[in-house]
Amino acid sequence: MKNYRFWCQNGVIFLSTLREQPINETPMVAEPTQTDTVASTQTDTEARIKTLLQNFTVLPKVEKPIFKFGIIVFVALYLIDAIQIALSFPHLLPHKDIPYDITYTRNLLLIVVGTSLIAITFNLWRQHILRTLQYIFRNNRIFALPEDANARHLSMLEEYQHNLRGRRKYVLIGSLFLLTSIYYFGYVLIPAITITLAYHWNDGVFRFTFITHLLIVFLVLFSSMYCIGVVWWTIYVSGKYIRSLLQLCELNIEPLHPDRCGGLKILGNFCFSLISPVFLGSLYFIGYIFVALRAVTGVYDPITVIFIVAIITAYAVPISIYAFIVPLWNIHTKMLYAGEIEDKRYADRMKSSRQKLQKLLDDGKVEEAKAEKGKMDFIETTYISYPRWPLNVTIKIFSVSLTTITSLGLGLLTALQEPLSKIILQLIGIKT
Repeated sequence: MKNYRFWCQNGVIFLSTLREQPINETPMVAEPTQTDTVASTQTDTEARIKTLLQNFTVLPKVEKPIFKFGIIVFVALYLIDAIQIALSFPHLLPHKDIPYDITYTRNLLLIVVGTSLIAITFNLWRQHILRTLQYIFRNNRIFALPEDANARHLSMLEEYQHNLRGRRKYVLIGSLFLLTSIYYFGYVLIPAITITLAYHWNDGVFRFTFITHLLIVFLVLFSSMYCIGVVWWTIYVSGKYIRSLLQLCELNIEPLHPDRCGGLKILGNFCFSLISPVFLGSLYFIGYIFVALRAVTGVYDPITVIFIVAIITAYAVPISIYAFIVPLWNIHTKMLYAGEIEDKRYADRMKSSRQKLQKLLDDGKVEEAKAEKGKMDFIETTYISYPRWPLNVTIKIFSVSLTTITSLGLGLLTALQEPLSKIILQLIGIKT
C-alpha cells in the first residue's frame, strides 16, 4: 500500500506518494501560538527577576568599603585628635587667661558618634533587605494584578535599583556638607583660630596640633556628611519603592498567619528598620542639645540649637514622613479595608440566617429552625477578626521607648565629655 501526502503550493493542493514528493518542497512548521509566546515571556521575566534579586545591592562597590570600615576610621581619627590635644595641653597652661576649650574635640565627638550610630543601624538594615525582597516576591506576600504581575515586579525592581545609584543623591550630600561646613567652620573653628591662635601662635607644638585638628575635622566632616547623605537618599528611594509597590499591587492578608499581622509583619519590620537610622540619629542629636549647648563662658549656645533643629526639620522629618509614616499608613488602610469587607460579609450572612430562622419559627418548622440555629453558631464560631497593623503594636511601643531612652542617653553622655574630661584632668593633677 502506497503512502500519500498532501501539500499546498501557490494555492493549489497536490497529492503524491512519498517518492514523488518534490525535492524543493518546504516542510510546513507549526507557528507558535499566543499561549506559547506568553508562557515564554513569563518564564523569561521570572528568570530576570531571580537574577536581579540575586545580584541586588543597595550600595555601589565604591561605597561599600566606606560603610564597612568608616566607623573604624572615624573613631581612629577622633582618638588621634584627642591624644594630640591631651599631649599639647601643658603648652596651654602658661596662658591662664585663656581657658582650654574642650568644645573643639566635643563637637568632633558629636559628629563621630552620631554618624557611627546612623551607619551601624543602616548596615543592619542592608543585611536584611535582600531577604525581605526575596520573601515578598517568592511567598506572594504582595502581588500585582495576575495578568502582568511578573512584568510589574521586574519594572519596579529595576527602577528601585536604578534610583539607588542615581546621581541626584549627590545634590543631597552637597547640601548637607555645605550647611554643616558653614556652621562648623564659620561658627566654631574660625572664632577659635582668631582668638586662640593670637595667644598660642608662637608655640610650635600647639600650632602643629591645632592645624592637625583642623585637617581631621575637615576629613571627618566631609566623610560623615557623605555617609549621612547616602543613608538618607537610600531611605528616601526605598520609601518611594514601597509606596509604588502598595499603589500598584494588592496585599495578600492571611488573618490566621502565625505572626498575628496577616502575614505582613515582615513589611512592618522593613518600614521600622528602614527609618531607624534617621530616628536614632535625630534622638541622639536632640539628647546632645540638652547638655552640650553652653559655651565655655557659660552662655547658652542658640546657634548650635538652631543648626541641629534645622537639619532635623529640613531633612529627617520629611524623610520620616515620606519613607515611614505614609507607607505604614497605606498598609494599615489596606488592612482595615480588607477587615471591613470581611466584617460586612459576616454581618450579611448572620442577617440572612437570622431572617431565615425567624421565618422558620413563624411557620412552626422547629427542626429546620434548629438546623439553621446550628448554622448561625457555626458562622459565628468561624468568624475571624482581621489584623489592623503589620506589626505587634505593644512590642513596638516597648521597643521604640527603649530605643528613645538609649539614643537620648547616648547623646547626653556624649555632651558630658567636657565636664568628664575636666574631672579626669584634675584627677591626674592637671588644673584646668
